[in-house]
Amino acid sequence: MEVALTNSPLFAALDSEAASSLRSSMTETRIKKGNSIFNEGDPGDKLYLVIEGKIKLSSKSPDGREAV
Repeated sequence: MEVALTNSPLFAALDSEAASSLRSSMTETRIKKGNSIFNEGDPGDKLYLVIEGKIKLSSKSPDGREAV
């Protein structure tokens, strides 16, 4: 996962020591297709780095329709 950090434009400027320090504070989580990572209204206290696959961001409109 450390290679994914340094390949990400957000973290590309980190030297190896800083990348290693950041990596040690991270937790790898695998999410199965169709499961939610977070929901609208959840606290914004996490940053997700997607290494593989895709995510779909959506919200429900007041009439119940999904907006992607």
